[in-house]
Amino acid sequence: MELKQFLIADHLVDVTRNHIVIDQQAYTLPPKAIAVLCELAKQPGEVVSFEQLLNTVWHNRVVSLNTLQRCIFQVRQVFKYADRDLEFIKTHSKKGYSLEVPVTSIANKPVARKVVRKNRPRAAKFAVAALMVLIVAFTSTFIAKLKLSPQIPSQPHFTPITTSDAWDANASYSPDGKWIAFQRFSDNCHSQLWVKNLTSHKEFRLTAIQGVYGKPSWSPDTKRLTFTERSHCKAQQSSPFCWSLNTLEFETALNTPQTPRTVIACKEKPMWRANWMKNGEISYLSHLRPQQTVLSLFNPKENINNTINHIQKGKSYTLDYLASKNIFALVSIDEHNSHHLTIYSPDKATTSTAKIALPYELSPLQPIDISFHPSGEYLLASTTNGLYRLETSGKMVTLDTGGRKNLRGAAFSADGRHILATQIHADTDIFTLSLAQIRNHQTAITKKVARTIMGEDNPQFQPHGDHIAFTSTRTGSRQIWLYNSQSVSQLTNSQHDNISKRIAWSPTGNEIAGTTQKGLTLWSLEGEKTFISDSLAIDSVMQWLTPTTLLVTARENGQAGLYIINKDTKEASLVVSENVVWAAQVDDGHFIYQDMSKRFWFINLNISPFPTELRELRDQLAQPFAVYNDGILYGVNNNNQLWSYHLNKKIYQRLTTIPSNSRYLADFNGETFLFTQMHLLQKNIVSLNMPDAQN
Repeated sequence: MELKQFLIADHLVDVTRNHIVIDQQAYTLPPKAIAVLCELAKQPGEVVSFEQLLNTVWHNRVVSLNTLQRCIFQVRQVFKYADRDLEFIKTHSKKGYSLEVPVTSIANKPVARKVVRKNRPRAAKFAVAALMVLIVAFTSTFIAKLKLSPQIPSQPHFTPITTSDAWDANASYSPDGKWIAFQRFSDNCHSQLWVKNLTSHKEFRLTAIQGVYGKPSWSPDTKRLTFTERSHCKAQQSSPFCWSLNTLEFETALNTPQTPRTVIACKEKPMWRANWMKNGEISYLSHLRPQQTVLSLFNPKENINNTINHIQKGKSYTLDYLASKNIFALVSIDEHNSHHLTIYSPDKATTSTAKIALPYELSPLQPIDISFHPSGEYLLASTTNGLYRLETSGKMVTLDTGGRKNLRGAAFSADGRHILATQIHADTDIFTLSLAQIRNHQTAITKKVARTIMGEDNPQFQPHGDHIAFTSTRTGSRQIWLYNSQSVSQLTNSQHDNISKRIAWSPTGNEIAGTTQKGLTLWSLEGEKTFISDSLAIDSVMQWLTPTTLLVTARENGQAGLYIINKDTKEASLVVSENVVWAAQVDDGHFIYQDMSKRFWFINLNISPFPTELRELRDQLAQPFAVYNDGILYGVNNNNQLWSYHLNKKIYQRLTTIPSNSRYLADFNGETFLFTQMHLLQKNIVSLNMPDAQN
């Protein structure tokens, strides 16, 4: 049955025009989204499988499930204008979708019956004529409204701002709206400051030398820029970090790239989020002590630095400033892992603080970046799960970004109509390399596992089985997938759970542990999930030790640490009070871990609570992933060398050189190594225009 026009509930779907009419308003959709809706409308109330929809709409072309999900998202967004609470399209886990409202064909609806002409009395003829006039008038008005009504897009409009092969990030509009300043990175650490003219579309490099720069901030008159700088990329015992505050004259640097002028030189306390204030001072965040941050105000003319204490609740980690209102916004986290928004006005000497009501999908350990709307009435919040509108009351509302969750560091234009953001696309792959290949010097031949153009990460061998579990963003959000030599299957299918990259098998191989926004989460091989509630704010699962205990990183009372948690009793015991990025249990009471400064430590709790550094392994991990197997530690360093370290014999050995785009070693089962490699990483600046951003 081919549908041309039909009603879903009381709403007209016009297939020929690719639009849906709701309350005399036409909403245009892409043709594929309409085609998906038509297939569901042919079988209202019945489950239409993913495979049937993909094969019918795309005619057996190879497309990902994410493409179908985007079409469903677009249709659902339109039907929100009809009834936000009614579920028009229902998702059936691992099966398909169903249309949950009545469908009526226009041809079968008794509103356009053919009138049979008969001889009538004169009065009846006049009545019919009058009725026809009314119908024509109503129809003309209806059509005119459709033509005059603006088409509301089903998703926001994106415009590329930068398209270079470098990594561009941390962009901001100039106050006059003519320029965009941003950082162009040559690696994960070093960058140059650039600007783009929005009229001529020409780009200009402002800095003469690259550095470990922070996000640039414009002066209110667009004449200068300020930003922080760190002394070097990696922490070194012989050369600790120091932080500086810099400025740059815009017009001068526009003609010839300049060396930044240092106004505060090499302070041992971290400095970040510099903002140029309207009175000529520069604000920034800095550490007063390890667990306390302060807002600092620096006067370049008088070379005076002042700090403002006790205006925020907890430890502040991000800051924004709105020159037109002369107000600050700070986001802090307290010892209970609650986030707070503080609005501070120096003119009025007033402070207001509100607890941020995190949406369901956000973890309390996830940072929130902020940017003021020009009105000062609300802020834009950037998270790893997308963009949100953050009210000064602490309420967070999701912004419709067309399903894109890969937007970071967002900021408003001066008129509030556009948003700049860094769009990130990471295409990571999994490959295997056997120990036999290494011994036979055949490392140039690697085997890809479950290749897509999206992110595949952290593969783990199944104990006592033939599966490899990994996480992937191939459906639009990170989910857990299973691979064997025969097939690839999706284990989890929840768009609302923010699943972690790190996962771990149970010792028996019948469950997988990871973290979501709710904390520690377990999944059976049938996809059923169990949340393990606990007072700890669990960040990552490092290892599943016994049938009941797991090794995790977490925060308690604001303090980061490595813990063993019992999933049945919910009891947790502290291993070490340290910000741990990777860890493994060697045997009972013996642990090895890496800290934030990329140093490895060994601790034997049976003898002493104090760890010992493994100096041979300093700076030997390119990424915070290593593998412990049968007394030997394995990892990959920045030179793409796979190495081993025998813990008892203290012997370090380089095993082989692996492909240059390799990221980290994820697992080793005694015979085969599992790696993750970066096939492609793109960071570009985009501009988006959407109704939510124009209020």
